[in-house]
Amino acid sequence: MAKTLDIPTKRKVLSYRYVAATSQGKLVKGTIKATNEVAAERLLIGQGYRPVNVEVAPSMFSLEEALPRLFRVKPRDVIVFSRQLATLIRSGISLLPALEILQGQVTASRAFKKILGTIADDLRAGSAFSQAISKHPKAFSDIYCRTIAVGEQSGNLETVLNRMADYHEKQGAVARKIGRALTYPLMIMGVAIVVVIILMTVVMPQLLGMFTTMNVDLPLPTRILIWVTDFFTANTVYLLIAGVLLAAVALWLIKQPSGRRLLDRLRLTAPIIGPPTLMGELARFCRTMS
Repeated sequence: MAKTLDIPTKRKVLSYRYVAATSQGKLVKGTIKATNEVAAERLLIGQGYRPVNVEVAPSMFSLEEALPRLFRVKPRDVIVFSRQLATLIRSGISLLPALEILQGQVTASRAFKKILGTIADDLRAGSAFSQAISKHPKAFSDIYCRTIAVGEQSGNLETVLNRMADYHEKQGAVARKIGRALTYPLMIMGVAIVVVIILMTVVMPQLLGMFTTMNVDLPLPTRILIWVTDFFTANTVYLLIAGVLLAAVALWLIKQPSGRRLLDRLRLTAPIIGPPTLMGELARFCRTMS
């Protein structure tokens, strides 16, 4: 069920994509036009819905939707933002003007600049800072938002911002160490797979003629190798199609909660990547709890 709701206004109107719950608990999706996310949520509440998620709807063709990894917010952007915002607050500038200053300084990341503009709009509409940033989970993690909420309530927002910057810097350092530790074994595995594919599809077919002309009983391992090579050669197209389909199914599965849990379990128990990944997750857990 999807609906499009309109409201006449002289201010700049944007289209928002929403997920909301009815009074019976049924989820509905649709688009709504409003000046900001807070106004969109109020419109939905006025229609009898309970907003679950509201975000700016993409245009008909959006590079950000087509290539999300190129336009994602980098952890470094959040770290720099946190430190700069803490500095501005310490110097006596209130939160909203500080956000406007930082938004004007952001030039490298269009996505982050857009997010800061949306957060500023939410603050003008009366939202708390933690509530405004929680609408952007791709930029601000759940622990970041919850810690900021504690800082707002206790009046220590500047201190919390600096601590979250430190936390994310250490998280990034651990992730880089894990990546360096896994680079060599993964590279060796990749080279081995490529070599096996070349042997099966290029080298072995050229040797099959020699094997078949021999009037001798070949050993079992050699016969198995010949059979596998014939199978790969005769079914190359079907194997490629099956590989693409399996990759699509795998991508769909890891987006499901159960599939994500299975992937995490495999990452922690795999022979090569498991130990460093487990150590990294333990380090993250201990740092978060501290």
